[in-house]
Amino acid sequence: INQDQVRGISRMMQRLYDLGHRKIGFLSWKYAVHAPWIERRLGAYVENIYRLGLDLDTDLILNVKPHEQIPLGTLADIVKEKQEDGVTAWVCAADHQAYKLYTDLEERGVKVPDDVSITGFDGIAPPPGQPQVTTIRMPFKDIGISAVNSLLRKIDHPVANRRNILVSGVVTEGETTAPPVNAAPEPSAE
Repeated sequence: INQDQVRGISRMMQRLYDLGHRKIGFLSWKYAVHAPWIERRLGAYVENIYRLGLDLDTDLILNVKPHEQIPLGTLADIVKEKQEDGVTAWVCAADHQAYKLYTDLEERGVKVPDDVSITGFDGIAPPPGQPQVTTIRMPFKDIGISAVNSLLRKIDHPVANRRNILVSGVVTEGETTAPPVNAAPEPSAE
């Protein structure tokens, strides 16, 4: 039983695209342990960059490369710099990362979502005093129910083949996304 990382990121990328964002970055934190969910979400981001016909700029993928270890405060400095270069939105690998980025950007004078949009993943409640991040809200209760059902199935049918069950989340609109101020006009269909 797992979260459907691909569908969640696909929905978020589509939402940002529909708002008018065309330069969208992806960022994560580095953890002391391997976190394969970050790689799955990054893969979905890259897949959707191509699906949406956007240019893949690997300089807009932060803190994911194997030996890349960008401190959290420095991440916000880079995001601010990239925002000044025309990046209008960032997909954070998780909500807690988006909330920290929000705070760090506000401290640097970057207004979210006026200057740049940020999104998360999981659907956790905001820290006190912060707005709800636009996120993929995961139905954790459904994940738990699916896990129990899977366990009961395995007990009843011990030789049954293994199943992979993916549970989808939904885009939950928060206060951290908006159309970009300087959105490039769509090419005319002439």
